[in-house]
Amino acid sequence: MNHRTALVAALLVTSSLTQAEAQFRPPRIRHVINPVSTGQAVDQELAERRYYIDRGLTSSINKGDVLNVYREKRIVRGLPVPMRVFIGTMLITDAQQSSSVGLFEPNETAIATP
Repeated sequence: MNHRTALVAALLVTSSLTQAEAQFRPPRIRHVINPVSTGQAVDQELAERRYYIDRGLTSSINKGDVLNVYREKRIVRGLPVPMRVFIGTMLITDAQQSSSVGLFEPNETAIATP
């Protein structure tokens, strides 16, 4: 095997590893930040609830972005990949290097029809 063939083989292996590593990993909600209870209506307190996610500026998530929010649901046991069901959007109110905080806006139609 000459050097050119070895180089091409090494590049093919490297590019296939890069593609495998580049699989999409959606942001995950890691923590719910509840407002201090003020005795107000529950709906108002829920509207002020913030959600902390594990992606930020390094993943191109910036303040003001609107992200689609999905719930993972296993329809059939044994399937390796769960089904993703759209449930609403999240407005990013603060973004750091590797995390963000946002407000969730449920999609009533999507939630009403599971």
